[in-house]
Amino acid sequence: MTLSSINKQHLLFSIVLGIAGLLINCYPIQFFANVQFVLGNTVTVIAAVLLEPWYAFLTAMFASTGLMINWDSPHVYLFFGLEALFLGYARRLDIYALYADAAYWLIIGAPLVYLYVTFIMEIPSSHLGFIIAKQGVNGLVYTSLASLLILAIPKLWFFKDKVKDRHRRMLSAQLTYFFTLMVTLTLLFSALIFNYYFLERQQAMLKQNINDAVSHLATSTQNYLQSHKTVIDNAAKQLTIVANDRSQWQKMLTNLHESYPGFISMLIADPSADIINASPVLAVN
Repeated sequence: MTLSSINKQHLLFSIVLGIAGLLINCYPIQFFANVQFVLGNTVTVIAAVLLEPWYAFLTAMFASTGLMINWDSPHVYLFFGLEALFLGYARRLDIYALYADAAYWLIIGAPLVYLYVTFIMEIPSSHLGFIIAKQGVNGLVYTSLASLLILAIPKLWFFKDKVKDRHRRMLSAQLTYFFTLMVTLTLLFSALIFNYYFLERQQAMLKQNINDAVSHLATSTQNYLQSHKTVIDNAAKQLTIVANDRSQWQKMLTNLHESYPGFISMLIADPSADIINASPVLAVN
């Protein structure tokens, strides 16, 4: 694109779209866990469909800045900048945006995400499939929304000097694409909502299991401590009975300790705090 070939109207429109995308991407929609909808990229798809690829690239740079502010990761400029160019050039070939975006994430986006996560980010490999799928699903969602907006807003149909179709599209093909968009969005949102409620249920069950385990552990610990306190009380009473015959204390203490190995050691001290009996015997100083 040379300076003389720059369409000022397209340049201004791409900047306006980019700023709108930046503002939207500053507030990504948190769906569940680490899944966020980056709906600001919808404007990038609109620019790619209506304008030339490099205008779409400019829009993508603005919109990606919003994600950069949130995520503090420069990979967004690479991934979404390439996506804008890919969609723009695919539009020149009369390829529908949804099909082009699916191809982008399958052929280019997924390998890039894999390389980025593998060599730059410290993320377990078990999360790799989820991260790649999340990016692809996000791309299909905002591409479908952008395509529907273009179909729903008449002013975009007649946008001045927009990219023209090379071949006249049949009504049947356009209807098929429209229904494909609707089905894609419906399936994606249904799957995400189902997954959301499934995870919510799993988390609720996990929380309940943890609470039950903690309650059981607390009860068991309390019973354990109480039983050993009772043993000490009973031992004190037995020693009181034979208080005049201290020669039996060591034998009683040893037998008691053998019956309750939960005690690391058992000691008897005199009023001066000197140990006079112990089990095991080696514990006596």
